[in-house]
Amino acid sequence: LDLMLKRGLLENVPLFKLVSPAGLVALVQCLSTCIVLPDDLVISQGEGADCMFFLVHGTVQVEVDGGNDEVLVVQTLAPGAYFGELALLDIKYTDDGEMITGKRSSSVRAVVLSELQV
Repeated sequence: LDLMLKRGLLENVPLFKLVSPAGLVALVQCLSTCIVLPDDLVISQGEGADCMFFLVHGTVQVEVDGGNDEVLVVQTLAPGAYFGELALLDIKYTDDGEMITGKRSSSVRAVVLSELQV
């Protein structure tokens, strides 16, 4: 049952639409649960990316630096949403094969107690 529920999270992401059923199962087996408390910062704008997140329960808000110590809330996400994938698509490699991770374009903060799959 857990496998089917987690697979449903991935099937909603356009990035994974062409992944085979066996590939989805392999990805689901890599997921782990992360519980965040209200006001916990899940990701920070500008940090390197090494994963994406699927919101199972709770609410998170997407924030950007508005300058002058101002934080702008640009979106609120509900269960079924995903985030963090854009920076993963921006990974580059140096001439000697070193990986440079993409940078997060926004911060994401928990509004309430939330469960994520990472």
